[in-house]
Order: sequence, then structure tokens, then C-alpha cells
Amino acid sequence: MACAEAFRVQALLDGELEEPARTALAGHLARCAECAALKDEFVATRATLRAGLTRHVAGPELRVRLGRSLDGHEQAGHGRAPAGAWPRRSFWAGAASGAAVAAGVVAALAVVILHGAPGPIADELLSAHLRSLMAEHLIDVASSERHTIKPWFAGRADVSPPVVEVADGSFSLVGGRADIIDGRRAAVVVYRRGPHVINVFAWPDAAHRAGDRAASRNGYQLEFWHRGTLAFCAVSDAAPAEVAGLVRTLKAATEPDGGE
Repeated sequence: MACAEAFRVQALLDGELEEPARTALAGHLARCAECAALKDEFVATRATLRAGLTRHVAGPELRVRLGRSLDGHEQAGHGRAPAGAWPRRSFWAGAASGAAVAAGVVAALAVVILHGAPGPIADELLSAHLRSLMAEHLIDVASSERHTIKPWFAGRADVSPPVVEVADGSFSLVGGRADIIDGRRAAVVVYRRGPHVINVFAWPDAAHRAGDRAASRNGYQLEFWHRGTLAFCAVSDAAPAEVAGLVRTLKAATEPDGGE
């Protein structure tokens, strides 16, 4: 069984832990061979990736050309825009064009990221996760209290999901929303881990079509599990160990004697 502190190791390396948690984990690493090995693995992986990357710097000519383009120098018959002037129409036309395709990019990005992942449900979940972030539709009911969030789902989702307040504060409960997964009204409980959002989806799945598995694509982690006829999936760009840590906490809290 994995050490309960394993999910904090990546947070330590990323500088996300504050005192006294940082000092406490440093002491734990001195005593726990499993977590110490995990830290060494993360450090070695990071070093390997950095050693293999190449750095490309724009040359002076390209820098000048880009600067002139941004300032409007390359537009025929025009000099530098006067101080305080609005950007030229061509810039705003480009911006509007970019905004027009943003929704399409979300769907396309989900397909690219999850290429080869098992099953269309994984595609749906990652698309919903990305959509919630880009469309500012992360939370419909904002609260850190389970007794506020859980009743909100009544009539809005096809399930009544467990809502867990993580006692040690390692994951912050921030709210919930409703979404559509596998053609059903899913409930989504939203957590934060530092700057990372973790969406925990719950929907009816008596046939266990989603399976129990983990998938990772281009920095996004999906952890699937079941409890009875309910399917769950935690989705985030947080480190895999952190997502797995939240899943372990949720599973433990939703056992028959876990308080839910």
C-alpha cells in the first residue's frame, strides 16, 4: 500500500508547500524509504527532461521584424502609432477570429490529448474538464461545506454524489456543478490543490462501462473508480501522485463506515 504522504512529494519539489508542512515532509522523507525513492525518481526524471531539451532563441533580425509588426511599422503608408492610440483594426480582426475558433479548439484539444485513451467516456471527461476552465463554468454552487453542496445536486443531477471535506486541508473543497457524461446528468465536485483544479465527476454506470483505471495524456490525469452503481473520475493537470492521493482520500471517506 502506497504511503499516504506520497502525493505531497511532487508538491514539495514544485515549491507548493508552505511551512510548517515543508519541514514536516522533509523529516518524513528522512524516515520513509518509499517517499525518498519517489522524490529521487521525480528529480531524476526532471533532470533527464531538462538535459534533453534544446533552447531556441530568436535572432536579432527576427526580433526586429516581430517588433515592427506588432507596432504597425509594416503597414504600408503608416509609421509608429501615436502614444495612447488604439491598436489597428487588423489586430482586433485577428483577435476576433481567434475568439471565434476557441470553442472548436477545446474539443480538438481533448481529442488530441486523449488519442489512444480507452473509450469515448475519457474523451468526454477531459473535454468537460477543459470546457469548465475555458468557459468559466467551473462552479454552479460555491461552498467549502458538504452540507451545502450535496443537497444542491437534488433535481440537477442523476446521482447524489458523496461530498468529502478533506480534514487535513491538503485539498480544498470549492464547490460543485452539473454536467453531461455518457448521456447522463453527472454531478461534479470541485477541489483545488494549490493552483490546480481537480474535477471529480460522478454518474450512473451500473454496467461499469467506464472501468477502473488511470489514464494520463499530455499532463492531464484521469483516475476512474466505482462504488456500487456509481462511476467516478477525477480529472486534473495536477501531478499523478496528487490526483491519486485525493482519490485514496475520497475512497476511504466513502467506505460504509467512512461517514458518507
